[in-house]
Amino acid sequence: MIKYTTPAEDAANIRAQYKALGWSQKMISVRAKSFSMGSSITVEIKSAEVDRDEAEKIAVNVAERIDRDWYGDILNGGNRYVHVNVEREVRDEIGLRYLPQLEKALAELEGLPKDHHAEVVPGITIARQNAFWTRFWTDRAEIEFDHRSPEGRLAGGYDVYRLLAKLKQRAA
Repeated sequence: MIKYTTPAEDAANIRAQYKALGWSQKMISVRAKSFSMGSSITVEIKSAEVDRDEAEKIAVNVAERIDRDWYGDILNGGNRYVHVNVEREVRDEIGLRYLPQLEKALAELEGLPKDHHAEVVPGITIARQNAFWTRFWTDRAEIEFDHRSPEGRLAGGYDVYRLLAKLKQRAA
């Protein structure tokens, strides 16, 4: 029999698991919210030391409950949603780590025709779509970013990190 837990109880349980991993409240926060027809848990990552995938896995396993019909559509009422967000500064910090790989791949594309492909790292392909946008992808994910601006390149670096995490998960 499934025991009902309040959003606040689930948030406390998630916080305890994060604390056991050594993640303090300054590194990651958990908020619970109740609303008409359901509730939600929002996890905000405030430090690049926190593994986003691990944080999401814990929160989803503890709290997410979504009832669906036989077609897969979400049923109204009683659902608990989990959202995991990464602060902009943290995304930029992580993006900086992957910027050299991204810059190298972008340099390989210089002077080549539109839609010419290069590999950023094994498993991630990149192509310049036009003068503004660059697209990169794995076999299951595709991301576009503005390669002209430093902010766009940082976002691209963060997306490389996320794609690598997904590739690592699939390989395990």
